[in-house]
Amino acid sequence: MTIITDIEKIVDKEMIKSTIKMARVNIRSSEIRREYGEKRLPLVDDGLDGMLYSGVNNVVDVMMNEYVSYATDHYGITSLHNDKKLLNIVRKYAFTSVKNAIKRGNVKTYTFYVSLKHKADWEPGEFGDRGSCWWGSKSQGRNMLYRNNGYAIKLYDGDKNPIARLWAAPYDNNIAIFNMYNKYNKFDGGGLLTLNNAAIIIGNALNYKFSILQYLLNKKKWNGKMHINRGYSFIIGEGHHKYANETIDLNWAITDFTRCGLCGKAVENENEMTEYYYHYNDEDTSLACDRCAEKYLDMCLYDFNIYRKEYDMVKGPDNNMYHIRNIEKIDEFVIAVDTGKVIYKKDAIKVGNLFFKNKTTCKECSNCGDVYDGILDRCSKCITLDQLNELLADNLTLIKKYEFSLPEDSQKIEDILNNNKHWDWV
Repeated sequence: MTIITDIEKIVDKEMIKSTIKMARVNIRSSEIRREYGEKRLPLVDDGLDGMLYSGVNNVVDVMMNEYVSYATDHYGITSLHNDKKLLNIVRKYAFTSVKNAIKRGNVKTYTFYVSLKHKADWEPGEFGDRGSCWWGSKSQGRNMLYRNNGYAIKLYDGDKNPIARLWAAPYDNNIAIFNMYNKYNKFDGGGLLTLNNAAIIIGNALNYKFSILQYLLNKKKWNGKMHINRGYSFIIGEGHHKYANETIDLNWAITDFTRCGLCGKAVENENEMTEYYYHYNDEDTSLACDRCAEKYLDMCLYDFNIYRKEYDMVKGPDNNMYHIRNIEKIDEFVIAVDTGKVIYKKDAIKVGNLFFKNKTTCKECSNCGDVYDGILDRCSKCITLDQLNELLADNLTLIKKYEFSLPEDSQKIEDILNNNKHWDWV
């Protein structure tokens, strides 16, 4: 049996429960460098954070991955993956940290759910992946994954709320996971939801181990049409140990078509597609087929970029479409707070720094400048006790419509309203 065989039994069918014991552990990189005896080793400002899982050894892998990744990204040091001396030092301090976590009673049990699909079935952004290049300019990556029987993996918390998504490529009867986006960045308990942590959660759900960090490429590139974020990946499966610290090349054929970023339709000539922005003022764009472009997209008449109508655009009083973020840049337009519509500034009623389309009872506080709807010349934050006392004595009907925010006097106000009598302020 292989992990691929086991996945195929449950793919597209059900969520798998993954229950793991966890505790956040930490060691100082200065301790590692001092014992290693080499000043060229980098110091990580906040130390090394890892998570203790069901297998205590896993925390060593987590910290090694973090340290090696930091050394590679910030210092260009790429020779630490197979450094046994460094591994032994990290192991020693990691185990000490683990023992302390256990001693302090910081080990807790957490539940996750894992869902595997042959194709993505979520809306971009549902798992924190809005603007991901696999939904935009690098959508060929999804095409290649689908054509090679890959998997879209979703992670949920114990209440089955979506928290993260990632992709998995089959490789030699194992799977390589990569390109994780998470919705909250942290899961319950405060630990960072990293790709490493996701590998452990998924591996636990499928009863397979995970490996340490792998470099995953396609056609010798991590940033080609099969875009793999920084080339980072983890192998899950029986043969995971064979590839530890090695570079893996999927060598998948490059697709000669592009999928619509909105409906997923394959289009052979991307020059016939419409380029649009997923985010305002973002460099990354996506492509849409003619049908989706006509139905879902429109051009902003201010910056002449194309955006999604449903999420980003509003109609101006001149009946042209604009991105909502550009309205504030157009001097003659304002957004009316009472209708939510864009109107001409010359037709608006201005109160303080707000604009209204219709006549309003709102006023600008004479003390702080805030706009409020009330009967005094000051908002509830600025009203004095003398003003309140006078109002209560003269007009109990109006005061019942007014919301005060004076916590220290709330009981007095309630007594006055309930008993319909004057209170002597002291």
